[in-house]
Amino acid sequence: MKPIDFKLFTESVEEERKKSINEIADWDDPKLKKKDADTISCDDDERYERVPIKRAVKKMYPNLFTDNEIDAAIEACCKKFNQSRERQAFYSCVITVLFEKHT
Repeated sequence: MKPIDFKLFTESVEEERKKSINEIADWDDPKLKKKDADTISCDDDERYERVPIKRAVKKMYPNLFTDNEIDAAIEACCKKFNQSRERQAFYSCVITVLFEKHT
């Protein structure tokens, strides 16, 4: 099993996030865009936030985790945190949950 490289994982998520944000999200209010840069939302209307995380996991660990495992890890982290979720902490939670299930 490939060891966890959290820095590389975070970079990969951010790369995927930028692609998704450009495709999906369009903010009229620059203040809202700045606020959203450091947090992640698990609200149903912002499900696009989960897409780059899933893409990064699949890119870094192909064939290790199923879509259902990734989705379950993301949901577990959504339930763990309160309303505002700091991105780095959220990414760390997802990776931790995924690898706890595989050890």
